[in-house]
Amino acid sequence: MDYSMNEEKITRAKMRVRGTHYYDLRQLLKTDRIKVDDEVTLQRQPENKYDKYAVEVIHRKTGMKLGHIG
Repeated sequence: MDYSMNEEKITRAKMRVRGTHYYDLRQLLKTDRIKVDDEVTLQRQPENKYDKYAVEVIHRKTGMKLGHIG
């Protein structure tokens, strides 16, 4: 099954990111590596064994996984 989509840029959206404790997001925010309002990429994860509708949140500059939309 092809899950590819055309890339669309959303200028601003507010959403809850879950699972951030697995990636130590609070600690990362204390550094200058990532900041609130940085751009992220949303990537579908149909192979996710816990949720076939999972959407991963990835920091664009660093490529770091930040969590999942929940």
